[in-house]
Amino acid sequence: MRIVHINLSPPGNGGIERLLVDFLRVGKSQGHDVEACVLGSLNAVSQDLIGEGYRITALNRSTQGFDWTLHARLAAFLRREKFDVVHIHGNPGVTFGVPAALLSGRWATVYTCHFSESKYPWWRHRLLGSLLDCTRAKVAVSSAARDVLVSKYHQSVDGVRIIYNGVDLERFTPRAGTNSEELTFGFCGVLRPEKQVPLLIRCFAEMLKTGVKARLSIVGDGVEMSRCRQTVAECGIEDRVIFHGLQKDIRPFVREMDVFCLPSSQEAMPVALLEAMALGCTPVASDVGGIAEVVEHESSGLLVPSGDEARWFEALCTVAHDPGQRRTFSQTARTRIETKFSLREMMSQYDALYQQIA
Repeated sequence: MRIVHINLSPPGNGGIERLLVDFLRVGKSQGHDVEACVLGSLNAVSQDLIGEGYRITALNRSTQGFDWTLHARLAAFLRREKFDVVHIHGNPGVTFGVPAALLSGRWATVYTCHFSESKYPWWRHRLLGSLLDCTRAKVAVSSAARDVLVSKYHQSVDGVRIIYNGVDLERFTPRAGTNSEELTFGFCGVLRPEKQVPLLIRCFAEMLKTGVKARLSIVGDGVEMSRCRQTVAECGIEDRVIFHGLQKDIRPFVREMDVFCLPSSQEAMPVALLEAMALGCTPVASDVGGIAEVVEHESSGLLVPSGDEARWFEALCTVAHDPGQRRTFSQTARTRIETKFSLREMMSQYDALYQQIA
């Protein structure tokens, strides 16, 4: 089949953007003719993929207000390419992708919801919900994401299937052996306000005062970078925190983490958490969105109330002072990804869905 994935941003470092890379690579290995259509512009990762032979089209949406030309340009692209399946990701994809698919006669549309909260005004929820009614299949990456579609976008619970995000278990393998006595706590992701990384930095600084030998590794970049650096300076732990910035391949950095921390205030099904657990990290994460569907509290990691600094400090101290529990969490976390969150299983479910609606 000819399949196109429509998203605002190009393949890259965010969760959805890393999944786009998997959709391209695995879809091709399944024998499909797969490409991506980006509403915005290309980036370095896209250029690398194009160099590898993948097709990625950028429509370069205008950033000066609403781009009224985008519907027609996207419809013309879909009509010209005659795709069998149009797979839409994210709300901008709905706003432009669904009308364009209808205008082009591409009825086999799939929408995947990657978020667990939506704070739009009621009228926009109604509008997007009406557009979703025109799609052939709706997918949520977690129960929390499905709840948003049902409660705010007025979709039928029976009309939204859940397909969990997955990890390539052959590429994401745990390290052999253990690190030195110095523990490595870490975060990997886009530094946005909802990730609450300054909270993690403050709790890490307090944990160091208990005598733990540790460092904090932060992989990624974003609008919160300056605030994170300022928090490190205020806590006086510049020698204990390493900022690695954006990385094309996050595996070497995350593989060295003993404990992966995700203090977010909202998440649907975080890819970075899945990857860290596949790499054998002990997860400590906020109990929000779909995270509890991944991390089983006190079995494959620890869940902490979002924004509760006292509880976060307590959780970091717990895993820091108990190496036996860290090893157990690490092994159980990897097993959980293998059994429920593999990329092979995710792509198998999407492939069956494509075959059903095409």
